[in-house]
Amino acid sequence: MPNYNQTNDSGRVIAQAYSPNTMIEISELDSRQLGTWYINDQFVGYRIKLTTDKPEITADGQETATITATIYNWDDTIATDFAHDILFDVEGEQIPVTPTDGTVLLEYASEEPGTVTITTSNGEDQYVMSNDTVEVVAHD
Repeated sequence: MPNYNQTNDSGRVIAQAYSPNTMIEISELDSRQLGTWYINDQFVGYRIKLTTDKPEITADGQETATITATIYNWDDTIATDFAHDILFDVEGEQIPVTPTDGTVLLEYASEEPGTVTITTSNGEDQYVMSNDTVEVVAHD
């Protein structure tokens, strides 16, 4: 595997790297590309962001909080082409939901008081760079 020295404009060595990978020339630095995949001459990667319309609900099994997962491309545009289920993890149960135009909705209700943490998860084969977490508190 090749080793590399990186130099600045005056030729001074500023970094060393051991890299079995390919260097890709880019027109400008963009830290959002870190963690992406380079496929068919383009950067690919998705970030999932969770929000809720109600961080608190009544623990009556009737009142719901709508959890919205928005899928973003690496460049912060909405990923309307994302074609995989989003897996919501709610109290240990995984719930697959198919996105439409880059968003997924999940309704949450509880009869038990307490705080529930809702997370998303997806595998690397779907080019997901980051998932998210949101909490909902159910009160008596």
